[in-house]
Amino acid sequence: MRKFALPFLLVLILLFPTLSPIGAEAAPASFTSPSFATTWNRVDKPLEELTNLGRGYTWGPTVPNSENVTNEVYNGQNRKVQYFDKARMEINNPDANPNDLFYVTTGLLVKELVTGQRQDGDNSFTTLPPSTVQVAGDPNDGEANAIAPTYASFSKVGTFSGNENGKPSALGSPINTQIDKAGNLSTLNPVEPRLISGYDNVTQHNIADVFVDYSNQQGQVWSGNTYTQAPLFFGNATYVMGRPVTEPYWTRAVVSGVEKDVMVQLFERRVLTYTPSNPVGFKVEMGNVGQHYFKWHYVLNPINPTPPAATAPITAVPDTMLDFSQYRAQYHQSGPIPQGGVRSLEIHKTDAFTSGSFAIDDQNQLIIVGDQTEGVYGLRLDDPGIKAWTYQVVGDRIANFDATPTVFNGVAYIGSTTGRVFAINTKDGSLKWISQAAADRVIGAPIVAGNQVFFGSRDGRVYGVDINSGQLLSKSDDLGGPILAGLIFGKRETIYVVTAPKFNEKNVPSQVYALDFNGKKRTDWQVPTLTGNIYATPSYANNTIYVGTDMGWLYALRIDGTIRFQRNFPGDAILTTPAVYDTRVFVGTDKGYVYGLSADNIESNIKWVVKTNGKVRSSAAAIDGYVYFGSNDEQVYKVSVYDNNDLMPMFGWRTTAKSTFGYNSPIVYKGKVYIIDDAQRLYVLG
Repeated sequence: MRKFALPFLLVLILLFPTLSPIGAEAAPASFTSPSFATTWNRVDKPLEELTNLGRGYTWGPTVPNSENVTNEVYNGQNRKVQYFDKARMEINNPDANPNDLFYVTTGLLVKELVTGQRQDGDNSFTTLPPSTVQVAGDPNDGEANAIAPTYASFSKVGTFSGNENGKPSALGSPINTQIDKAGNLSTLNPVEPRLISGYDNVTQHNIADVFVDYSNQQGQVWSGNTYTQAPLFFGNATYVMGRPVTEPYWTRAVVSGVEKDVMVQLFERRVLTYTPSNPVGFKVEMGNVGQHYFKWHYVLNPINPTPPAATAPITAVPDTMLDFSQYRAQYHQSGPIPQGGVRSLEIHKTDAFTSGSFAIDDQNQLIIVGDQTEGVYGLRLDDPGIKAWTYQVVGDRIANFDATPTVFNGVAYIGSTTGRVFAINTKDGSLKWISQAAADRVIGAPIVAGNQVFFGSRDGRVYGVDINSGQLLSKSDDLGGPILAGLIFGKRETIYVVTAPKFNEKNVPSQVYALDFNGKKRTDWQVPTLTGNIYATPSYANNTIYVGTDMGWLYALRIDGTIRFQRNFPGDAILTTPAVYDTRVFVGTDKGYVYGLSADNIESNIKWVVKTNGKVRSSAAAIDGYVYFGSNDEQVYKVSVYDNNDLMPMFGWRTTAKSTFGYNSPIVYKGKVYIIDDAQRLYVLG
């Protein structure tokens, strides 16, 4: 049996990548130190540019809203820091050699989260409440993962000031102890036999075999100028992990909406989990410790002065724009799974029509939607039959709004038939600005980056206007065809845009272009040759652009424009935006099918498919373990992500008003499904 030792003084860099089956993370837009970039790139850069590495991120993306926290006081002096999903990087001695492996270190975040002792210096601490965030499984929004233990659950079984609660070496022994949320221990017959194969002599804790094997991986790393095969962990785990501070325990946690057996072990700097039911290569995962710590430190227990809130827009890819589990919507954990009851609410009493979907404001209080005659509305989320406000165009009655809005920092940006984008304050519906006119109609949802709001026009150009005034800042060349779908972000400060054929143009397929933030075509993008026309917004996740065509082709494109995978559904049409969730991509078709394909290889065998009696042009929402979508057969459906035999009309309900759902896509939030039918009625299910 191998012995896994963690020498106290030997610290080596970049040891543990995370194995996350959800690959929608992206490289940070910028680093606050070149040394942080070097540290991050060595292990995480290969996952951004190579494929099928069989591992996930060690650091992950920067924590949302942490951009202004670049320094923290330690020992009475500022030290440079940066928060990533998985950990915090820090430079404690700026006068040291930046080329030294130990110039960048990793914070003892887990230790602080469990004990509540925030360390402000070598011998300086602030006492705070221990963190009650779940260490494994889904976020506990709406009590969605209330069963899983929190950091505080380990306060009586951990070792944080010597070797208290230490255990004797038990190499070769089975792991058959479980912990619950209250911190109680008990014996169980585990779902899978696992053994102890490592031991730390300092903290006196045993280590699970799966975590020992995890630490001994080899793989592709970035040397600074090339990729090379090397041990990922340098034979030692203390740099990233720290020492084990608990034994490995089995527990129960809700993972992707399903309660499962999970093994968890806490280290000083990281949390590792092992989920037997996960795919091979992704059973071991690293917790979002950096994200949890940032919330604990700055949101729940802020220091004085509080780090300033971000006043400038995000300068590259906003995380909310990378999420395509719900069409053009910020990701919302829905809390309870929607069940029981349905209400049909008319937004207004005219025959106005919208082909655009809606958005939830960033305060989670309003549904923002526009139509072709009445203007733009803010409907109360708690009672969508009540309008909080209405914006109506004065003196320009031809400005109709049948596009999808984008909400960013309290402002809704929505395109109009006059080729202009309107910026409307979500607080009261007042107008902030009207953009300089484009040459033609704006249909797709805008996106926000830096100081610009970008949108595409039916004239075949992408425009960028000043976020504060609406004045034109950038304009692309004519891309050769109308832009009828929304823009999306990708990495490398890239905007992806699709064009459709010009009116009466035959045998000219759609194109996918990559532009920089100045509206210029990227020279490292090869315009792909696709079969069919694209009428729906593509999606971006897993370092991949997913896009469907009216000829039944679904493409997975690399970030250089080359085709990674392609699949055809003969005689069918894909006019929906792919929903990317967990390890699957969900797309609806005109023949009434919804397919759940492997996000890693859409050409692999289809193991998930459902059939309805109408066209599915309502882009699916895949969230909390279920897929929701509307159909032209007058029905809204709910089906398990993991069991396609679970297809069911929502609560056995069929509309009595012959409502079809051919254009608008649902949003799921806090136990309810919101969707607009083709007759402009808003339905609330759940």
